[in-house]
Amino acid sequence: MEPEPTLSRVADAPIKGAAPAALPARTSRRARRRRQPSRQNYWLHILGGGGLLMAMQFGNPRLVLPWISQHLGVAYILVALLVPLFQAGLVISQLLAAPLVARLALRKRLVAGMGLLLAGLFALIFAVASGFSTAIAALALLACAATFGLTFGVFNVGNTDLLAKTVPARVRGRVLAQRVGLGGLVTLAATFAVWTFVPALADNHLILLWLAVGAWIGAAAAYGAVRERPSPPPEAGSTSISLRSGRALIARHPWFRRQLIAGVLLQSVEMAVPFYAVHAAGLHDPSARNLSAFVVAMALGLVLSGPIWGRLNDRHNELVAMAGCLLAASAGLLVLLMDLTGHQTLPFYHAFLFLPLSLARQGAIQARLRHLSVHAASGDRPTMVAFNNALLAFAGICVALLLGAAGHLHDIRTPLALLILANVGAALYARRAFRN
Repeated sequence: MEPEPTLSRVADAPIKGAAPAALPARTSRRARRRRQPSRQNYWLHILGGGGLLMAMQFGNPRLVLPWISQHLGVAYILVALLVPLFQAGLVISQLLAAPLVARLALRKRLVAGMGLLLAGLFALIFAVASGFSTAIAALALLACAATFGLTFGVFNVGNTDLLAKTVPARVRGRVLAQRVGLGGLVTLAATFAVWTFVPALADNHLILLWLAVGAWIGAAAAYGAVRERPSPPPEAGSTSISLRSGRALIARHPWFRRQLIAGVLLQSVEMAVPFYAVHAAGLHDPSARNLSAFVVAMALGLVLSGPIWGRLNDRHNELVAMAGCLLAASAGLLVLLMDLTGHQTLPFYHAFLFLPLSLARQGAIQARLRHLSVHAASGDRPTMVAFNNALLAFAGICVALLLGAAGHLHDIRTPLALLILANVGAALYARRAFRN
């Protein structure tokens, strides 16, 4: 699919019937850059995405929020509901957000507004965690998890469409990889700054929430500065989303059907982190320093994912997906091996294994997002993004419930073994589904 015209292309297009204008003999490099909004948008998407990834590390619903809930003494069954409620919020909001996104002339306003709303939500979580009783905090955290999912779902649909609208297709995979690398570097810098310059706060796990607040504000500012051409209003009835419209897209586009099947299988990679986190939380003291070690390991995975997955994702999409699946399977085997050798009692050894898990998850996500953004036509893109993300969120709920039941009824290591088998199956199918 050819990239949509950027502002520079529209501005430089000749007027019909007019004589061709003479080009200046010499143009400075700075002047040429000013006439290339796609270059500015390229870096703004990297900055905004870096803030997004940093916020999702310090306010990770799969790692940080369960860890904080356990530290507050919230019942285990309620902690287990955090991720399903977050996923349910994603399902609802992404189905409802696509018609709204398609009707908006400027997507960046919606994306920036949702970023600021998420910053306020994490400030509220801090207030709840620091000033209320355990019972009230438990209920409030469950409500915040659902609201987080609702808000982030709207942000995700708008952000995906904004990326496809304002960045050429040939470099979208590079943007996805480089924003992740930047997010990992900033996460590492913020963590070590707290450890070094503010040691009194290093043992306060709630400081991570304020870092998430600042990251969301920075992401909102970057996305709000993107130069975006207003979109024409959609045709009547073209933005309604239902099961019928989803089935029509699947029947009309075989590649979309393969994308959905591969996305469901890749849930074994994307949903691996919370199960490994639950396994780790049962072995280590839920202190701030231990939690920071796991956050740092995941941030290192983000940093490495930029140079590793960057250009490769634009050229060999299927190899990135396969490599992510096999890397997650290898990390799972190492976790089981550490259980047998007894090294899992050392938190920093165990936290180190979250590095390949983070790298694998980013490979799966970037391959899936890049494939969808390049192959989807502009008119179908918001609906495809919403239907794809909603289906994957529903699949994530089912995967979490099935693996959670297996761990509850049999053994805590049973879900890890099932994830390893699913990782291998996902790698085999991704080679066919994501081939360019």
